[in-house]
Amino acid sequence: MQRGSFYPSQGVGLIRPARTDGWLRLAVHRPGGEGRARRGTGGHRAPVHLGRLLYPDATAPDMAYAYVAMLGGGLIAGDRLAIEVEAASGSRLHVTTTGATRLYGGDRSETDGAGDDVRQRIDLRAGPGSTIEWWPDATIPYRGAAFRSDLTVTVAEDATVLVADTVLPGRVARGEWHDAAAYATRTIARRPDGRLLVVDAQVLAPAPAGARHFRDTLPSGRGTIVTVLAFVPGGVRDAAVDNLRDCLARGPSDLARAAGVSLLPNDAGVALRALAADGQEARTLLDGAWKALRRASGMPEPETPRKT
Repeated sequence: MQRGSFYPSQGVGLIRPARTDGWLRLAVHRPGGEGRARRGTGGHRAPVHLGRLLYPDATAPDMAYAYVAMLGGGLIAGDRLAIEVEAASGSRLHVTTTGATRLYGGDRSETDGAGDDVRQRIDLRAGPGSTIEWWPDATIPYRGAAFRSDLTVTVAEDATVLVADTVLPGRVARGEWHDAAAYATRTIARRPDGRLLVVDAQVLAPAPAGARHFRDTLPSGRGTIVTVLAFVPGGVRDAAVDNLRDCLARGPSDLARAAGVSLLPNDAGVALRALAADGQEARTLLDGAWKALRRASGMPEPETPRKT
């Protein structure tokens, strides 16, 4: 790991932990419009690592699966990540991780505060008739962690982009329950011509002045936040809503009461958000939602991808 360029020295004798400026770029295409999605341009730099593309899903043999590993066990204060993923016309790509992303706490007193945040930028671009499934494992913010993430989706009218996000309350066994110093994510979706579709912001910490802490607003025992944003073509939206609502109805009754499905504005697609009891319930819900969205698009239910 190397010192990031975001943190110049601020004085003699000042010692800081190493930071990293990691990046990942991946573009896939279908040569001649046939066969499997193939890797075009791409690369990575620690702390993220991209292995070779695999094709483990017999129900979608042309879909490439990319497994992203996080080296070093997690992200520390000051780390920067920039991720760019593109699916060219007619290609299909599923991106997942080999494990949860852990966000370690830092000493925010070292600087003016904001400079110690872990910052992540993700750019997903889906060309005509293509599919990107951005389906990582959970994020675990440890006590004192500070995290800011911006995810941009550029999706053609007839393309599909599925975005899953799971936030665990922390290391529950150590008494953590949404004790991050700062946690904010934002998703912006646009058409290729720049037309704005959706802005979805999620700010879990810090609490606004005079307001209760986020953890104090949660129902008892439900602290795992699950979000699915499905940017799908117009002919798929109604089926996607019905299938996702059926997915919730088939789950535990108390989960259904802490979850909802709705249409996104500007005919962009569908959203699901839920408060799960724990990571296992969240994984079960996401697996069901993934299958529900595949069915809505006319595809067979997927085989759960293996982690490698």
